[in-house]
Amino acid sequence: MTARLRWCVVIWAICVALGLFHVLDLPHTCLVAAGLTAVIVIWPTVWPTVTQLPELPIETHLGGRSDLSELAWRAFGRPGRASTKAMARLRALTDESEALEPLRRQIDANSAPTPAEVLHWLDLIDATNLSVDSTTPRPATVSGEK
Repeated sequence: MTARLRWCVVIWAICVALGLFHVLDLPHTCLVAAGLTAVIVIWPTVWPTVTQLPELPIETHLGGRSDLSELAWRAFGRPGRASTKAMARLRALTDESEALEPLRRQIDANSAPTPAEVLHWLDLIDATNLSVDSTTPRPATVSGEK
């Protein structure tokens, strides 16, 4: 028994019950049953269902969500200082731009920074637009604009 046939049987059983208990009179019961049966029969031809979606290739990107999550969990050790992995990532970020060379020296000088220092350094890195050449001045932004 196909799914469509099962649905038709269920609808007709419900309509018979509605007719027997005088919820609907006989003509309306037949109209409801015929209408819903027509919808069930015609539906797959008008809107065919997708039986199986194509599988997307799984791609991993360096610095993707899993890398960021791992870095966030391992950023600070038990004593509350930045881990060596977090420091290595900060150094890698500062290597990408000559404008961040003073910050790189500051990071190298501090062997065990506090979370506040790391967040301050991350804010400085974020404020430096790495996609634009360091000689190009960034436009001033008004507070609240993005």
